[in-house]
Amino acid sequence: MEQNDKNTWRSTLEMAELPVQDATNATSGGFPVETRGGESEERLYLHDLKVTEGGKVIRIRKTAMPDIESIVARHKARYHLPAFFCRPGMRLLDFPCGSGYAHEIFSDLGIYYEGYDIDSPTISYCNHLYQGDFYVGDLTEPALIPDNYDIIACIEGLEHIGKAHQKPLIMAFFYALKPNGILVVSSPEAIEESGPSDKNPHHKWELTYNDFTMLLSNVFDSVQILTHPEILHNGTKTNQLFGICRKVADHG
Repeated sequence: MEQNDKNTWRSTLEMAELPVQDATNATSGGFPVETRGGESEERLYLHDLKVTEGGKVIRIRKTAMPDIESIVARHKARYHLPAFFCRPGMRLLDFPCGSGYAHEIFSDLGIYYEGYDIDSPTISYCNHLYQGDFYVGDLTEPALIPDNYDIIACIEGLEHIGKAHQKPLIMAFFYALKPNGILVVSSPEAIEESGPSDKNPHHKWELTYNDFTMLLSNVFDSVQILTHPEILHNGTKTNQLFGICRKVADHG
């Protein structure tokens, strides 16, 4: 994406943080209002902010859910796995970046950070709060520059796209990595068979351990799988799968 595109997204931002207001407000300054965050589980927002896009005011509210401290800790902790491989001067892609909080983890490591997410108001939110390089991008159409990144983090993104898009995404990540670059990708484990989640409507295709491993091994020569049991805020027990995939330098 050209620099001008980024400035277009950035220019839509109202630069003042807001107190939380009643989500039933239908207009603000004559513009329709859309409220995000709050009790919604779709994205994790750590701050209140207001952006305007396309003639609409979008009020983003800090996520407020039971056990929010544990939720924030769990989401941030996942990024320490790709952070383990970072060294000063490296270039890292965070895709999807969500509301950008991972930038806080990587900012002290001396790397060049880029975050991509499909939601343009969230990207405006990210660019204001974290002063990083955040752009609009779609996991189903990943237009990435070849041999451009040392590290790619795809944390809690793979399950949000359909089966038909998952292998092309992993291949796009492979080609976007420099030789010896590393992809860290995560997904909740489907226990009996791969398919849409019956507990989370945003999870279009969760993978079993074997299918997750096969998906990554069909693209990368070097793959390690880690698993971690979790209990989510709604009481759901799940295993989290993490794939550590290295682009071997002499891969043909």
